[in-house]
Amino acid sequence: MPSFPETTRAFLQDLSANNSRDWFQDNRQRYETEWLSPAQELVIGLSGMVGGFDPPHRAEARINGSIRRLNRDVRFSKDKRPYDPRLHLIFWTGDHPNRSPALHLVLGPGGLGYGAGHWAMTPAELSRYRDAVTDHVAGGELANVVANCNAAGFDLSDETLKRLPRGYTPLAGMEGYLKRKGLVVWSGDNMVPPGELTDHARLRDRLTRLARVNKWLHDYVVVPE
Repeated sequence: MPSFPETTRAFLQDLSANNSRDWFQDNRQRYETEWLSPAQELVIGLSGMVGGFDPPHRAEARINGSIRRLNRDVRFSKDKRPYDPRLHLIFWTGDHPNRSPALHLVLGPGGLGYGAGHWAMTPAELSRYRDAVTDHVAGGELANVVANCNAAGFDLSDETLKRLPRGYTPLAGMEGYLKRKGLVVWSGDNMVPPGELTDHARLRDRLTRLARVNKWLHDYVVVPE
């Protein structure tokens, strides 16, 4: 695993405190050397690990590949700050990083966060998901996968629906799984020290647990091409 410089967090902290285009242009060299280059090296360093998961996760060391852009789309947002002061890496399982189950690593000024799953399912995927959640075998597998992630400090994201969808009877303890249009397991506010980025054993353990969420989604939800 490559080393990860402390200067990356310092850059993110400074960007958070000076979130303007003028400051960013004055510090573009820091962006290149303290944010982009370490991100590319980390993606390359993790490519073998995530590529060996089932299903394989893609790692592309480029912006809009495994590296999310710093620039924010502020057209429809009340928050007009132009930059996201984080390093957000994504390793995905399908054709597009934003439209398939994926693993996420997010380094911010406050620490390191993890995530996995499928943020927004298509109507066909949502139908398959609900069928799987209410099936004793598939639903039981999902509960075990999430419990394994819970043991490492990860939780399901908040429910998105107020009521259960019509026509579905939840298994005992699975009501919350039906009140959502995507399945995401993440660290939320439980950030961990950024040093985990170079702790190979700890990083592998956490990502392996989370990758099982994506495998379940591929087994039961993702519509075959």
